[in-house]
Amino acid sequence: MKFVVRADPGKAGEGILVIDKVTRFAAVETALGLIEQGMTGVVIEGDDGRVHGRSEFGAFVKDDF
Repeated sequence: MKFVVRADPGKAGEGILVIDKVTRFAAVETALGLIEQGMTGVVIEGDDGRVHGRSEFGAFVKDDF
């Protein structure tokens, strides 16, 4: 499985940051870290193609258990 974390650094001239992760937990951990760094528009694209926003991160990880 592959999960894609996307974020906008919010600085002129910088493109969207895209990071691939193997597990849901790693994707959420990365997404939350990017939010703490002040990045905006942080989302996770799941293995089913759905895009999950910040309000869904808890349920996204819960699906693994």
